[in-house]
Amino acid sequence: MATLAEILRSEFPQLDAELFQYVTDVLDSGQADFESAHDLFEAVGALLQDVSGDTKDDEDIRNICQRMYRTMRLENNHVPKQNQVLLQAPIQLNQITDQYDVDPQILNVLLMKKGQSSVR
Repeated sequence: MATLAEILRSEFPQLDAELFQYVTDVLDSGQADFESAHDLFEAVGALLQDVSGDTKDDEDIRNICQRMYRTMRLENNHVPKQNQVLLQAPIQLNQITDQYDVDPQILNVLLMKKGQSSVR
């Protein structure tokens, strides 16, 4: 698989040394902050669009940013972040609070206990 520098050089041969260094510095320093290809596009997409002139449209730049994002993740052995976790069973908060010795008045204010059959 191509490196970030190879992707930049092949897709944007007109990128001069100074801009190339700037883009690679942004990509290197922001690797931990980029959570998606969209984040990467937001960081360098406008600059790459200016450099490419009329040769690449917005969709082309987005596709290139997607390739660079995937390459970054593979180079750094990052597994895509999982936003949700499927639980084995529902969590019963009333069972957790029963283990603590709390003044009943405070507990009533903090938790409004309802029957198990309640769906509200």
